[in-house]
Amino acid sequence: MDGYLIKEDDLKAELETDYDLQTDNKTEIIGSLLHKYIEQDGIRFEAGEKLIDKLHGRATFALTALVHDGKEVYLIALNDSKAFEPFCHATINGTFVASSESCSHRRLNGLTDKEYDGAEMTICSSAGYETKRLREEPMMPDIFQGVYFGNVGSLFRGKEIFQLRKELGLELTDHYNISRADIVIPNPESGWTLNQAGVSQ
Repeated sequence: MDGYLIKEDDLKAELETDYDLQTDNKTEIIGSLLHKYIEQDGIRFEAGEKLIDKLHGRATFALTALVHDGKEVYLIALNDSKAFEPFCHATINGTFVASSESCSHRRLNGLTDKEYDGAEMTICSSAGYETKRLREEPMMPDIFQGVYFGNVGSLFRGKEIFQLRKELGLELTDHYNISRADIVIPNPESGWTLNQAGVSQ
């Protein structure tokens, strides 16, 4: 799981009667909540909807979980309602693949099928997979994934990050066109695209 959780004390108190939490790790807390809702509703979209509602406004996350129901192992993929964390999926050689960086699909000789919208959940089993959006509201993806954190070969809301950074570099060049700077030093390395776009002008 990737993401953030704010003020988890009440969540831990809610879970402590049924779960022996070993850490303050957000993955353990959110994972326990997901397990609780699956125990209540089964491996169904209703369990994901309860998790989305419980964490709305206080957590960002993109998670995958393997769940065994006594007969079969299911893969569950789910993200927060704002789609803050990058998350996407592909089907490669008949196998469902979920990841935070779409460039990983190309490394497996596949192409990304879709970037997750907010509050989207996939339930994957031997019978296939189904994806459903559990809550409709405006998305708020983390812009720093596009500007700073993301791999240049990955997608950010439909656009390759390399191209996105190149366009940002061109905009900076236009904005500071009267600058007397002799050199631009990108820091960290992800800024090279911005720098090269400006130099090309």
